[in-house]
Amino acid sequence: MSGRDSGLGAELSQAYRHVVRLKTRGPPSTLASTVQSHATPPSDHVMETAERDAIVEEGVRDPPTERRTPSSLFQPMPIETDIAYQMTAAQRGVDINDVGAMQAYMATPLPTRNEVLQTIRDYHLGVLRPEIFNLITQVENVIGKLDDKILKTQESLQWLASDNRQQQKKESAMLVVTSGWDKTLAPADRLFQINWMLEQLEHIKQFIHQRVYNASDSCRLWCLSALAVEPSTPPAGPHAWSTVTMLQFKDFSCRKAFVDAYGGGAGCPLYKDAKTPVKQHHIRVTAASPQFQRKLELPLRVALTVINRSSEVQGTTPEPIVILWRTLTVMKPAATKEFNPQAHAWARMTYYEQSGELRGLLEVDAELFDLMSAKPPHGDEENLWAHCWNQLTFGVQHELDVTEKQVFTQAALGAKGSSKGISLGKSQRHWSAPFIYNSAMNPFPIPMTISKVDAVSYCWDEYCDKVAAPQHKVGNYQAGTFEGAPVVTPPAAGANLPQGPAPSEPGPGKGRGK
Repeated sequence: MSGRDSGLGAELSQAYRHVVRLKTRGPPSTLASTVQSHATPPSDHVMETAERDAIVEEGVRDPPTERRTPSSLFQPMPIETDIAYQMTAAQRGVDINDVGAMQAYMATPLPTRNEVLQTIRDYHLGVLRPEIFNLITQVENVIGKLDDKILKTQESLQWLASDNRQQQKKESAMLVVTSGWDKTLAPADRLFQINWMLEQLEHIKQFIHQRVYNASDSCRLWCLSALAVEPSTPPAGPHAWSTVTMLQFKDFSCRKAFVDAYGGGAGCPLYKDAKTPVKQHHIRVTAASPQFQRKLELPLRVALTVINRSSEVQGTTPEPIVILWRTLTVMKPAATKEFNPQAHAWARMTYYEQSGELRGLLEVDAELFDLMSAKPPHGDEENLWAHCWNQLTFGVQHELDVTEKQVFTQAALGAKGSSKGISLGKSQRHWSAPFIYNSAMNPFPIPMTISKVDAVSYCWDEYCDKVAAPQHKVGNYQAGTFEGAPVVTPPAAGANLPQGPAPSEPGPGKGRGK
């Protein structure tokens, strides 16, 4: 057997093994079963045979020493030099089939600039323009196909994003965030406090008794059976733990009872065991919220940071702020959080859809807008809003980015003009951090507009609920106001109640009245 025949046999064997590997990666086929089904379409067998024959024939046609160049997305139209000359001459009316006429045309001198430019134009019309039009036609065909694929991909991504948000809501509905723990308290030492807090609730005790708990058991932490998994506490360094511990309940009613009992207020005193209190530590309980919801609350949290940072710069004590989370509204700071019939709102975040795209509108009062536009105490940002945005969004990571950038820039400048590399030591971050985090990425991919208005609307009934003044409610959460209780007309007897607020145009210089 010659070397060519042996190489051809190896190529065929490799192609056959490739087909076998592809078939083994998929689900079992009815064709491979010993019992043939009449429901199996014969076209499947014909198609597989045709593909296998095509692969084998391709291996026969292509020797192993010859490899095809992979086809590119666009196929150019190469024109040989002689053909390009003929196509140029044809623009001047020369008979390109006459060799003598072509030689005479090529030997003709160009004494004037006009004739030179005419020849260049002839070359453009005869050679360059057909090549460009050929590529343009291919690009148009590819764009048409890509447009359909992009639309399908966008629909799939929207479906996946919706499914992901729904799953986040389901997961967060069972989660509770407990904060205020001592960093030196290990996760095992926190179980006593968690079990004690669960044991004080009769609903949770009944829930456990009805399912898993046996009165004859001698376990101490039996109330932890109300949790789906063990309490989760992430580490925060050597011999240190996070001040936050996550609790995941088995049932929503248990989670609700736990939040109702311990949510809000100053928190529950922390004990390491039955006789050892941990001084200056109180456990606060907060219901978990989905991650996408926290991201949508980001502009409001940045506005709160701006208010607090302005008080620090001015050397004043920040006043209490009432936050209406259901409508994403920040009320104007006041001396107390008690009910104020003339309360004003400082900022409100509204999300709406425009041309199939989700957008955000942050309406801020003129006084808050001036605070946002102030110069930051330090940093390169243009205003306090941008400074607080970077600090809150990226946190310590943003500071590390700035430091690493300065160190690298100085080292790169020092290495210029030298044959040696950049002199850098160990970074504070892992070398893979730029792949995971980048200071240029946008953590808030929603187009947002900041609007300065004279007055910001807020929900009156939600404000009354927040400050524990239900007697002042008007009985309509859809009624908004800029100041004072809104005037709500009660529906006539027998009239159908409206399904939503009547559309109204916002007044000039004021925020939305919804």
